Amino acid sequence: GRKVYEAARAKLNPVLGNRLPDTERVLSLLDKAEDYSGKAANYLGRTGDALKAYRDTQGGTAKRLLAAGVAFLKNDEADAAAGDKKADAKAEGKSSGKRDNAKAKKKSSAK
Repeated sequence: GRKVYEAARAKLNPVLGNRLPDTERVLSLLDKAEDYSGKAANYLGRTGDALKAYRDTQGGTAKRLLAAGVAFLKNDEADAAAGDKKADAKAEGKSSGKRDNAKAKKKSSAK
């Protein structure tokens, strides 16, 4: 692939006003495209699993949506646990900040 592109680029680039990217740039873009297509295929598969779970679940809409969400996120358990820890720390920081502000207000109003 590299030699073919380099040969074609050598012939076409002068005609096109030296607009074609170099070989390394093209290979880099192809690697990124391969990575993105893999991610897209993963999300499409997960979406299909979620739709199937929604369709196959008996019960109300909430129950069906919960089943679909579980099916979509079934491979994200480690990510979800890490996300919960981060969210807890953020919430804890916010609530302690509120407590600190409330204490400061009480002290200033007591004077």
